[in-house]
Amino acid sequence: MSQKLLPEAESGKLHAVYAQERDIAPMPELSYTLGLYLILLLFVLIRGGKGIPSVLGLTLCSGQYWAFTLGFTVLCVGVVGWLGKRQVQQYQEYSEINYQWEADDVVWTPGNCLKYAFSALFAAIGMGLLSVTGGLFVAPLLYAYGLRPEVTVATCSFLSFFTSSISFLQFSAAGMVNYEYGVFLATASVLGSLLGVTQIEHFQRSSLLVHLLGLVFALATCLMATFGTIKVADQWTHQLIHSHFNSFC
Repeated sequence: MSQKLLPEAESGKLHAVYAQERDIAPMPELSYTLGLYLILLLFVLIRGGKGIPSVLGLTLCSGQYWAFTLGFTVLCVGVVGWLGKRQVQQYQEYSEINYQWEADDVVWTPGNCLKYAFSALFAAIGMGLLSVTGGLFVAPLLYAYGLRPEVTVATCSFLSFFTSSISFLQFSAAGMVNYEYGVFLATASVLGSLLGVTQIEHFQRSSLLVHLLGLVFALATCLMATFGTIKVADQWTHQLIHSHFNSFC
């Protein structure tokens, strides 16, 4: 059983924690993120997919294809479990040295880790089925869980960059990227981000992020419903609608 730290040791450890959190680029977190990024990038390049050949020549829906996919799934589950255990231990250690938690900080318990992990899983499934960015699912969940709007937006922006850049590299390797569209949309996104940051700094109101998120989600919902209805109506007119699901392979 661990003994309570002496005041001097407790104070020194607490100052070390605060100093580490002031670092905008902590090496442990960066190394974990970079490692996961490279692993995921290798996975999508090796596995391939419909219209995207595997760099190692794996055949879609072959035994090797499914074995590789299953192995990677098991690896992901293990990494999630390890990171969750690490977060819970870190939360307990910080609490023991009287770390000053904010009211909206995440309480890392095993139950909350499972809740966040399954939320991310269902968000990823929805993202894959609807071909939309994960922020449309993750942002409302994080905000509902009590995170500050600034943290929610920053987290979703990082997730979007994480997944979008991997998809870009995968499709780029397959020669399926229209770079003219990409440059145009990337420029518009950067300008929009800079405009949003300057407006928040000017008005000093984080509630603007909540309103903007709500506006974006409402607009995305309307556009998806509108264009989906138009597409279905066009397929119905040309008798292209089938009453069965297409084969995954």
